[in-house]
Amino acid sequence: MSDDMVLKGPAESWVKQLDIPAADPTRSDQIKNGVSWLLSDDQIKHRAGGYVEYSRTAYKIVDRPGLDRGASIDLQFDPSRHKVTLNHLHIIRDGAVLDRLEGVGFDIFRRERDAEKGVFDGWLTAHVNIDDVRAGDIVDYGSTYEVTPLVGKDLFFKNFSTEWEEPVALIRTSIIWPSGQPLQIKTRGTRLKPSISPTGPDTTYLWEIPNPKPVNVEDNLPVTYPGWGSIDVASTANWQSVVDAVAPYYKPATVFPSAFAAKLDDIALRHPVPEDRMVEAMRLVQDQIRYVSLSMGAGSYVPRDPATVILSGFGDCKDKALLLVSSLVRLGIAAEVALADLDEGRALDQHLPALRDFDHAIVKARIGAKTYWLDATNYLQGGRAHNLAQPDYGFALPLSSTGGLEKMPSPVLTSPSIQIAEEFDFPRKPGDPLVLTVFSTYEDADADWMRGNFASRSLSEVSDAYLKYYNKHIRASKPSPSRKSWIAATAT
Repeated sequence: MSDDMVLKGPAESWVKQLDIPAADPTRSDQIKNGVSWLLSDDQIKHRAGGYVEYSRTAYKIVDRPGLDRGASIDLQFDPSRHKVTLNHLHIIRDGAVLDRLEGVGFDIFRRERDAEKGVFDGWLTAHVNIDDVRAGDIVDYGSTYEVTPLVGKDLFFKNFSTEWEEPVALIRTSIIWPSGQPLQIKTRGTRLKPSISPTGPDTTYLWEIPNPKPVNVEDNLPVTYPGWGSIDVASTANWQSVVDAVAPYYKPATVFPSAFAAKLDDIALRHPVPEDRMVEAMRLVQDQIRYVSLSMGAGSYVPRDPATVILSGFGDCKDKALLLVSSLVRLGIAAEVALADLDEGRALDQHLPALRDFDHAIVKARIGAKTYWLDATNYLQGGRAHNLAQPDYGFALPLSSTGGLEKMPSPVLTSPSIQIAEEFDFPRKPGDPLVLTVFSTYEDADADWMRGNFASRSLSEVSDAYLKYYNKHIRASKPSPSRKSWIAATAT
C-alpha cells in the first residue's frame, strides 16, 4: 500500500507542547523490556462532525532489549474515518535533538488479527522503522488523528487509564469541548478529578497524573472489578443517544427472496405455536447463514440488507441478528436487535454510553409476558423454547425499546449440566482387555457446545482422544510390573 495514506507535517496551533519529564529513579527496578516511559500526552479538540486528537509519546531506551521494543513505531488507523499525520519524530541523544521526520518512510499493511474467526475490520498499520537508535536515546514522537465518525457523529467517547503496569513519568489528557455541550465523566477504580476551565467558547478538561504507582494486575479478575484506574469521558450519559444513532439502520425487512420467504411460510404452516416458530426461525438463520464479518468502515455498526445476506449466504452478528428479527416479525413475533459485549458485558453499567462499548448483536424476542434472548451466530442449538440455552452477556441494549440497558437473566444451575458414567468390564482370562464404556450426558449450553464439537471433529478423532485420556490416567496409576493393562474405550 502507498505510504501517502499517512501525512507528515506540524501539529496544529492549539496543541500545547510540553517539556519531557524525567523518570523517577526510585522505580528503575520496575522498568520492563528496556523501555522507560516518560510521557503519554493526549490532547483532543472538538470539530464539526467529529474531533481532532493529538497524541505524543516519549520514552527512553535504557538497554539492549529496549532497542527491539522501541526502535520502531506503529500508527494504527481506519482509513474510512481517520486522517493521520505524523507531526514529529525526534531522537534525543546526550541532550541534542535529532529530527528524523523528513527521512521517515511508512510501510503500510493490513493486519486482520481475527481473520481465522471470519472477522475483517479493515484497519491499517503504518509501521516506521527508526534508523540509528541507540541505548540511552529518548524517542519522542507525536501524531494527529482527524476523526470523522461514520455513525453517531454527535457521539464522543474517550477512555484512558490513570495508572499503568510500568512506571511512567507523566500521563496527561486534555479535552477542549464546546461549553454548550458539557461532557460527562465517570471514574472506575480511581477518584481522580479533572481541572475544568473556560477557554473562550470552549471548556478545557485536564487530567495530569505525575509518576503514578505501577499496578500489578491479577489474571482472571471479574470484569466488574476494576483492576486499575480508568476514566470515561462522553458527550452523553443517556443510553438512548446510542440507540438513536444506530436504530434507523436496524428496521426489520419486509421483503425476502422467494425461496427464503417460502421457508418462513412453511414454518408458519407447520408450527402454529409462537414459541415453536421462534425456535425454528432461529435455527434457520443460525444453521443456513454462515458467519463472516466484513466490519469495514460503516460496516462496523451498520448491518447489510437481509436480502443481501440471504443471497450471499453469510453475515456477521449484526447481519444475522437483523435477519432473525425480520423473520420473527414476519412470523408474528415481537423482536428487536440488541447490542451486547461478549467479554465486558457484565460491567456495561459501570461505563458511560458509547458505540464502542459493544462488540456483538443479539435478538430480544417477546411472546406474551416472556422475554427470550437469542444469539443468531450460534449454531446446532438444541432444545425448545422452555429449555433453550439463552446467552448471558450481562447487559444488553435493545434498539427499539426505551429505558436503556437491560440486565440479561443469568441461568440458575439446579443440577449438573454434564454427567459422566463409567462402566468397567474387567478381563475374564489372561490376555483379555479391560473394557471401559463411558456414557456422557450434556445438557443446556454444554449440550450445544458438544454438538458443535462433534460437528467439527470426526468420530475416530473423538474416540482417539478418549483413548489417550484414559490410557494416560491408567499408566499414571503405575500398575504392577508383572501385569500389563490395555484399555479399549467406547464413548456414547
